[in-house]
Amino acid sequence: MSLSIENLTNRFEKVFTPRQAETLATAIHDAYADVAKASDFSELKAVVQQIADAQRDLAQAQRDLAQAQGRTEARLEELAQAQRDLAQAQGRTEARLEELAQA
Repeated sequence: MSLSIENLTNRFEKVFTPRQAETLATAIHDAYADVAKASDFSELKAVVQQIADAQRDLAQAQRDLAQAQGRTEARLEELAQAQRDLAQAQGRTEARLEELAQA
């Protein structure tokens, strides 16, 4: 069934006056135009799915970033320990050099 104003008016003129038929056809046409269509819901569903997919991707990226940050922090601690070990070794070397210089 076509919901054009002309089509509706023609159908209603069988039982209403032309003015009543046109008024009724216009009212029905305008009301129908404001009704949500199945295609509107399909579009909305697709958008919601895209948002859900993006949220999943973002959550995975956050987990990956947290893991990378953990690895970076562990590596920084290893480097800090190596630096402390080098400082101690340098201290021992300097002490030994001092001993050798005095001998």
